[in-house]
Amino acid sequence: MKLQPTDIDILENVVGSRGGSTTVTTILIDGKKLVVANVGDSRAILCRNGKAEGITVDHRPLKEKKQVEDRGGCVVKLPGNIPRAMTRAFGDKKVKKHITAKPDVVVKKIDFPVMANYMMFGFLVI
Repeated sequence: MKLQPTDIDILENVVGSRGGSTTVTTILIDGKKLVVANVGDSRAILCRNGKAEGITVDHRPLKEKKQVEDRGGCVVKLPGNIPRAMTRAFGDKKVKKHITAKPDVVVKKIDFPVMANYMMFGFLVI
């Protein structure tokens, strides 16, 4: 799945110097195969035999510190001990050279998918 053209479109239409950012989890169901691509901190899970199985991971600074540093950025904690929320997103023009919109892509056999954003998964441990 190629999502970078979408990121370029967002960046080209940003008014001002910063703009916003967004995360994406997208799925393609092909028969009994599920293809999932995610950027940022939105997740997808599968339910198998009554159990939830996480199939995506959040793109967090401490997990991707080397990649951020390789792009010339740094991972620091802000006042109040709050780190940057994610290392991958669409938009976020001000720090785009340090983050990416390149997705992780996972292929799984499916029972059925559940998709939600961080508001659900922020309180749910899988």
